[in-house]
Amino acid sequence: MDRIKHRWRIPFAKHIKLLIDHTDVFMRGRGRCNHFIRMEQELMRDTIFLQKSLEKYHSKYCRWIQQNISTPERFI
Repeated sequence: MDRIKHRWRIPFAKHIKLLIDHTDVFMRGRGRCNHFIRMEQELMRDTIFLQKSLEKYHSKYCRWIQQNISTPERFI
């Protein structure tokens, strides 16, 4: 897999938050984009676990930034 070679312009915490939001929209998908409800149960469970894990990681990471970085607003 090739790495993307460009500058990320938003902080890592915001990328994680966007991924959490995107996962939520994916799971709530309706109409023609309803892949989540057509998945087998194991894959559905994995997707839900992924979202919960990302939420947990995001909160821990933001807490760590606030405690250890002098300008946390730049990174959250």
